[in-house]
Amino acid sequence: LLGRLSLNIGYGRLESDYVNLAGGVPRSDSADTWDASLGVPLSARWTGSVFFRETQSDSNLGFFSTDNTQYGATVGYRF
Repeated sequence: LLGRLSLNIGYGRLESDYVNLAGGVPRSDSADTWDASLGVPLSARWTGSVFFRETQSDSNLGFFSTDNTQYGATVGYRF
């Protein structure tokens, strides 16, 4: 079974700058996302996987800073 597992690991970074047309403070955001999934064939046509994703967002305007964690499972069928 170990030879048939699939492991996916990823990382992404997003940077965004916003102009305030009303003359207020401009906004600058950044976000880092890490994710991983582990998949396994369940039969000749069925696959299953579990995943985890974490995102940390920072902003110069603290109201827009967030942390987000997601996890779950998927099932697939190949035609």
